[in-house]
Amino acid sequence: MVAAALIAGVPTLHAEFRPAEHAWVLGSNGNYYGLVQWDDSKGTDTRSKRKRTVIYFGAYEYTVHQPAVLVAGVGLFALSSLVLIPLSIGSRIRKQQRNEKAAS
Repeated sequence: MVAAALIAGVPTLHAEFRPAEHAWVLGSNGNYYGLVQWDDSKGTDTRSKRKRTVIYFGAYEYTVHQPAVLVAGVGLFALSSLVLIPLSIGSRIRKQQRNEKAAS
């Protein structure tokens, strides 16, 4: 019910795709941010069940053939790396500078 309310205004990719269980979208008027997972399986055969995730980033959208949970995990890992790596490098530089001052 919540997922249906979230994706009510999101444009669909193709008419044959049906929304699946994940829809995390914010925005309006064509500027959406978030993920929508689509099920593009043909028929009832479980082996042909495929997930497509649309990544909305403003006016741009990207489609990947992976589950939304995996896409969100990779995105979270990438964003946390962008924050943690500079913090780690900065703390090592400060530690080295303190050691150099203490040695002189």
